[in-house]
Amino acid sequence: MYYAEFSPDGTRVVTTSADKTIRIWDAATGEPLATLHGHAGAAYVATYTADGTGLVSVGWDGTMRTWDVRRAESGRTLLGHTSYVYSVAFHPDGRRAASARVGRHGPAVGHGNRPGTAGV
Repeated sequence: MYYAEFSPDGTRVVTTSADKTIRIWDAATGEPLATLHGHAGAAYVATYTADGTGLVSVGWDGTMRTWDVRRAESGRTLLGHTSYVYSVAFHPDGRRAASARVGRHGPAVGHGNRPGTAGV
């Protein structure tokens, strides 16, 4: 595992892994609730939306992906990075996310919208 984060209500934990998956776990029991597939490389970081119904993840495939937690389904795939993406965070308004990678010329930042919305 590369990363772990509690859901906003503390009932679930999301983890990322070198096996390209994102897993959601029951925080009280440790039982797996869902396994999300979609990254072509290692899934490196995933973070919850403020309401806990969505996730955004980044991976070594250079993508940022949105997820519907309730359905355990992928939403949008946002492109733009040309190498490994190491970080992602939601804007306080909950409608935008920023991702970052390290390249030859320092960090590069991209951004996208919240799961379920149109546009980038």
